[in-house]
Amino acid sequence: MADFATVIQNLRDDNQFIEAARVPDIQFFGPRNRRFLAAELMPEQLRENNAYREEDFHLIDVVASDIDRYSPPPFKGSFVRAGQFLVELGDSGLSLQMGTAMYSRIVAMLGRAASMDRVAAQFLEFNGSIINGMLIHNERQRWDAIRNAVVNRVIDETTEVVQYPNSSGQRVALVDAWSDPTYDPIPDFFAQTTRASELGYPGVARIIATQDVVDILQANPLVQDRIGNVRVVGAAGSEREFRDFADVSQLDAYLRANRLPAIEVFDETYRDQDGSHRYLPTGTIIFIYSTGRQTADLMEEEDVGELFIPANGGAGIGYTGIGTNAGHEDLGPGRYTELVFHGGTRPAVVGAGVQKGLPVFTEPNGFAVYTNIH
Repeated sequence: MADFATVIQNLRDDNQFIEAARVPDIQFFGPRNRRFLAAELMPEQLRENNAYREEDFHLIDVVASDIDRYSPPPFKGSFVRAGQFLVELGDSGLSLQMGTAMYSRIVAMLGRAASMDRVAAQFLEFNGSIINGMLIHNERQRWDAIRNAVVNRVIDETTEVVQYPNSSGQRVALVDAWSDPTYDPIPDFFAQTTRASELGYPGVARIIATQDVVDILQANPLVQDRIGNVRVVGAAGSEREFRDFADVSQLDAYLRANRLPAIEVFDETYRDQDGSHRYLPTGTIIFIYSTGRQTADLMEEEDVGELFIPANGGAGIGYTGIGTNAGHEDLGPGRYTELVFHGGTRPAVVGAGVQKGLPVFTEPNGFAVYTNIH
């Protein structure tokens, strides 16, 4: 009968723990099949160097000129929206001890001479918990960079602040209350279509908001009036009244009719030792412009293969650089995980994972954020 140490060693020899940590499409789906939505906007890219100067560029089409039938076409230089900046990837990781329930289940499976594939699946599931911890860290950093223009890297008691570009009018804490029945929030939406155009983008590709923002919009009487959430009452239809609450499909239809996408609600949370936290604080709405950067285009082509990569509607705004871990340079860039069995009076399985990473904007002006929505 195989034992814990043998099964773990076989999986390590086959590199299955490490390979599971480096499958590209795992970055899009968290525990219990929850979405890592920001990964669609800033998917992972492997980087050989942990510190480098990013020199990303995005070509802008140039219009042709009229010419006569014998004249050569005029030469025109390419227009480029370019960025150069220093990137220093940071370290993150975690260690976990296998829970007693899973441990006891594996003991029972080994006692019943269960197939090695079934036993191995239990260890790979535990390895997946370690991988998820690192993916959650990356998702949190992406939202911090998008919403706050800051990523805080805390090592022991020292905080390193990574600052991102924050152009005028890009991240705005609203003063006017969208819940005020005399205030119309819809012009604030149209302002983003205008801003996108002024920056050279064809429009807004995605709108992402917390649920409370959608609730506020649906309850606003001026919004209800715009989307037709009224009914005629009184003698001979002399009066109108609003229904108690607007149908979200009415709001979505109104936005689409005005060259804006429907609102995507993102209320996902994560847990740490201090409890549960939101990726996006309440009162937040984010407008992602049409940058033309597809999710697959932002990933290493050889890593995409036939995997399922969620479409982002041409709204990529950057990537998450994944570098090489100290002590594992021979493996190249990517996450590293391992499991170890400790025998003795109280046997245990301990797993650990490390990664190098940081969100990087290649379209630093390709989005805008409203906060303090109330």
